[in-house]
Amino acid sequence: MVKMDGRKFDWIRKQLGLSKVELAKRLGISRQSLYRCIWEGPPKLVALAILGLWYQDRMGGLLEEASEPQEQASQKKESKNRNRRLTKKE
Repeated sequence: MVKMDGRKFDWIRKQLGLSKVELAKRLGISRQSLYRCIWEGPPKLVALAILGLWYQDRMGGLLEEASEPQEQASQKKESKNRNRRLTKKE
């Protein structure tokens, strides 16, 4: 993996549309650590975490579309269970 510098780190932050404070919260690091990452370049784990956020953001539309049929199937199961409960009460 090529070492990520502060400019790449800040570019990804801007691509995600997050402020520095929001990014620090998403990564689970302090604001001071975030600024250090921007100035000096992030450690490997933080670099992987921000790449993961970026990848998740880019692939989010694809993943949400794929998960919709599962949600619809679970809703159908729930409606069947409700119907069973209502018929048992009657």
